[in-house]
Amino acid sequence: MRRLPVYWLCSEEAAHQQADWGYAPDGVIFPSMTVHEMKLALQWGLRIFQQRKHWLEEREQLLMRLEERKWIDQAKAVLCEVKGISEAEAYDFLRKQAMNERKRIGDIAASIVKVYQLIHG
Repeated sequence: MRRLPVYWLCSEEAAHQQADWGYAPDGVIFPSMTVHEMKLALQWGLRIFQQRKHWLEEREQLLMRLEERKWIDQAKAVLCEVKGISEAEAYDFLRKQAMNERKRIGDIAASIVKVYQLIHG
């Protein structure tokens, strides 16, 4: 991810040509712009950059939660099979174990699944 906004300084003629760099700049600045117009273009580009950064961070969090959910579902299935308990009881077990060990429920679930796969794999 780019850490700074990217602006394209170009002439009006060059702006009409299609340039495919594999990413879009956050803003376009023309030499003919007034100081006020450049200031607005820079502010707008910064806003676009911050919005994209926020979306990427949110996407990463969602992917992490989805991966964690997969581990939890697998661990519940393992606990249901091994302990002969219901899914709700398996989830309660995972939650209590996570609180007791002061770890995330996803980490506890991943450990259970990995140990089960190691023993039964």
